[in-house]
Amino acid sequence: MLAWERALTRALATVRLNGITSKILLFAVFATLLPAFGTGWLSYRNNSQTLTENVAQQLDGLASHAAQNLDLWLRERRYEVRVISSSYEVSENLSILRRDAGGPAGKRARGRLENYLESVWKRFPDYGGIAMLDPSGAVVASSGAVPTVSDLGDGWVESIRGTEPVVESPRRPASATPIVRVTQAVATPEGEPLGFLAVEVELRGLYRLLHGIAPDPMRFELLLVDHEDRVLASSAAPVERLVGARLSAAASRALAGSEGLAYYTGSRAGPVAGIARDVDGPGWHIVAEADAERAFAPIRRLRNTTFALVVAMLLGVGLAAYLLGLTLVRPLHRLTG
Repeated sequence: MLAWERALTRALATVRLNGITSKILLFAVFATLLPAFGTGWLSYRNNSQTLTENVAQQLDGLASHAAQNLDLWLRERRYEVRVISSSYEVSENLSILRRDAGGPAGKRARGRLENYLESVWKRFPDYGGIAMLDPSGAVVASSGAVPTVSDLGDGWVESIRGTEPVVESPRRPASATPIVRVTQAVATPEGEPLGFLAVEVELRGLYRLLHGIAPDPMRFELLLVDHEDRVLASSAAPVERLVGARLSAAASRALAGSEGLAYYTGSRAGPVAGIARDVDGPGWHIVAEADAERAFAPIRRLRNTTFALVVAMLLGVGLAAYLLGLTLVRPLHRLTG
């Protein structure tokens, strides 16, 4: 403690409080404390609400932007599969295979079909494989990694019948890269079913898409999550690093039960503020997260600054009122004496 602080402490300790001095001191303290506390609290509440709304708008903008881009990505994959399946090479060779599967014409048709699928597969680096299936679901031609009849599931053939490509729920094979299968029914102009075109699309490229929207992982992170709360892609890490990553049950409940910001413990090993938006896909949704400690640091600084100012004003006005009381009371004491 400095010398002047010690002297001031001794002086205050030796001065006797009397009624007038106490009343002046209490009046000054309350006259200062109430307006200062009220003004500080209103300022803190308004600024806190404004900052929370800004964080919510930022996260909502990121999530909506990412959802729109993923909707576009899915439409492009559907369009590609529709174009591939409508090729003359596909319909013509499938027709030949149907008429003469085991004959020479059928073998030549299968060879041409496999060559066509191979050429298409090489043009799309995100394709894990392309397969042509007959109406029963058996593979008749393929390129790259292809589905097997055993993993198609019950009722798979019936679910694909139609004119629009079907996007199935994603899965993560042993390669650790999540894959989504897009399937299109192939039929003759008269509507006679010929088979199905199944394309397995790797989700590796979604890291680049999400990272381009939220490039700073210290501030924001975008997560693509499926209906089972599995994390399929992230703006902060390639998909190969997300093996086994899931949203916690608490995070899923918080996001589902909140129309605005939800607060929970996320993958950052700390409190996060998040918001979720649906994607036009097989139960997908985008989760935009912000580190709560970093995002709301200005609120804590404002709170601490407001508290320090109120305390400083209280001490300053209290000391001034006390000294003023002494200047009024001491002459009265001398006059009385």
